[in-house]
Amino acid sequence: MKLTPRQLLMLLGIAVLIFYYQFVFFPGRRQMRSLQESLTRKERDLKTLEKLSQEYKERVEKRQEEQVNYSPENFSLIGFLSEAISATGVRDNVREVKPLPSLTHQEATVERIRLVVEELTLEAACNLLKYIESQKLIYFPSFQMKRHRDKPYWVNLEVELCVLKKGSGQRVAAQ
Repeated sequence: MKLTPRQLLMLLGIAVLIFYYQFVFFPGRRQMRSLQESLTRKERDLKTLEKLSQEYKERVEKRQEEQVNYSPENFSLIGFLSEAISATGVRDNVREVKPLPSLTHQEATVERIRLVVEELTLEAACNLLKYIESQKLIYFPSFQMKRHRDKPYWVNLEVELCVLKKGSGQRVAAQ
């Protein structure tokens, strides 16, 4: 059976349409859907960050007016941190909880801990930080939040926490 040039052209047109739908249209449509979902998620994260930024600015203004808060002698920063991690449900994501050397200056002792948490959603990170900040005695001298390299909807959190305690006045060398 020999095909006429018109039939060959029609067959070629159908093959081009099948190729277009298979390798251009459907993958493009999936990519657009994925981009829309990412855009929605990023807009939600942006709103959360803007809200948190505003709250932070308000707290900084308010904190500048406040006095330094000393924790009670029986307060355990590592115990409170363990409670915060359990309460917010991020125990599986904690990579490191490292007590740092205590510093003593004049009448205050600074108890410090370094916390590293990986593969958190932004919401989980915010919940953890809010729980920690709910205790008015804890300060954040160092804070770092990075987007996860392979999964951009997760963040890695690295925080140094410290609490001031009334000390004996002895001076300890810091590292």
